[in-house]
Amino acid sequence: MSLEINTAVSPSFHPENVKKIDGYNETSAPYLGPAEELMQDTYNTLGKLHEARKVASKNPTWNEQQQILHVSDTALSQQLRLTKKFDSAVATMDKQIKSMDEMLTSPLVQKAGTGNLNTEIRKHVASMDINGRYKFLRQAIDKNDVTTLTALLGAPSYLSGMSDTEHSIYTRQYHEMVSPDTAQRLKALRNAKDYLEKRGSALLLEIEKAMGSNWRQVASIREAHSKATQALNL
Repeated sequence: MSLEINTAVSPSFHPENVKKIDGYNETSAPYLGPAEELMQDTYNTLGKLHEARKVASKNPTWNEQQQILHVSDTALSQQLRLTKKFDSAVATMDKQIKSMDEMLTSPLVQKAGTGNLNTEIRKHVASMDINGRYKFLRQAIDKNDVTTLTALLGAPSYLSGMSDTEHSIYTRQYHEMVSPDTAQRLKALRNAKDYLEKRGSALLLEIEKAMGSNWRQVASIREAHSKATQALNL
């Protein structure tokens, strides 16, 4: 369900932005659902704060400082609530990203086999220079040549003349080849996490904009209000 545009709220907080994240598709959508729900909650809350400020400004018994005080009470509780939700969402994504990263970097030792074909493949690649090896492995990946790749990547790197770094890079590419959905989800989650972290950092300023003041000014008004109240306690 599309959310109505609220011109008072920054467009960067609209939940539709989640669907524009690089990596978002039918496969990754369920993993980004919580992020979309969070942004919808945030967008609606910011809109309600803007509306609350507008209503407060029409109360003839409140001056500007009183309006700010009353709106800031709600703004503070909502800021704390949303900040907690942002932190929780990012923490969950961190765990999902770590889990998928481990899947895409797990060794292939169990899949290599010990047949003569595997040995011949490794000898063939070991005789190549780094450019020839790169071209050979790229072609194997492009052709989804599982037999060749598992023979090379399921054995120690030195048997194929590869460095440990090369071996790790190609192992990941192999996993991405055989598990494209996982790779897509990981890409989407990383970009979604980055988006949430940036929106979470910008939330305070957006809250201040909604209540028509900043927290430093609110603290000053509260202090003045407290002193005035104490002075009346004769």
